[in-house]
Amino acid sequence: MKRSVLLLALLAALLFGCGGEGHQSANELLGETSANLGKIKSGDLTLELTFSTKDGEQAGFNLEGPFQLRPGSLPEAQLDYTQIAGDQTATQTFIMTGDKAYVRMQGATFELPAETAGGVRSTLGATGGLGVIDLRGWVQDPELTAGEEVGGAKTDRITGRLNVATVLTGLVAIASQFGATTPLTPLEGKSAEQVEQAVDRATIDVWTGKEDRLLRKLEITIEFSPAAEQVKSLVGTTVHFTLRISNPNEKVTIEEPTNVQPYSPGS
Repeated sequence: MKRSVLLLALLAALLFGCGGEGHQSANELLGETSANLGKIKSGDLTLELTFSTKDGEQAGFNLEGPFQLRPGSLPEAQLDYTQIAGDQTATQTFIMTGDKAYVRMQGATFELPAETAGGVRSTLGATGGLGVIDLRGWVQDPELTAGEEVGGAKTDRITGRLNVATVLTGLVAIASQFGATTPLTPLEGKSAEQVEQAVDRATIDVWTGKEDRLLRKLEITIEFSPAAEQVKSLVGTTVHFTLRISNPNEKVTIEEPTNVQPYSPGS
């Protein structure tokens, strides 16, 4: 029960946290796109965060599905949450209809208690969720290039140097809330310098809607050098993060599930 409450709270916080033309600089576009995260009220969400070892083993999670925000209540959403541990995966589907919340696992659907749904509402705004993403703080020396279509929308693409210590702390914070790893103390000073020196390659790409400056895709890859044993023992050899939002602010309809069973702690 406790894990379901935490997952639902974070899912809701993630959604509520997601929230032009002209001669704008890469910095201006980046700032506008970051500020517009809160303007995204619905869409199809894909979020994946994985940590890979040198042997190819992966740990992390994938979150995918449609969502529609409802001010003052639960969002409407149907999100598949898959936890990844090596070659093992486990998937649960969280369904929220604005006033009720359900979890589907192993072929059965359970209605979560009213206090659980109430707990999710009360934590909105209190959980970091995607609020840890500040594109202006994550990208250094941004450059503007032509972007391809993403989800049917024309985009501009922004690339730049990655503020590795800040980004890594944020990504691990997201992962820890989903049970994929343990939190990191914010990396600062000498610790931040050591992490920066341990990086072989770090890339970040931001795709922003050409017409509306809404985030369409964010992709981050961090690869650590073979000698960086202390860092690799914590997060692995490679960290990969993808966030994609298709059809932003389009209408989403979530159907009430059928054959619902009451939830119990042993479910």
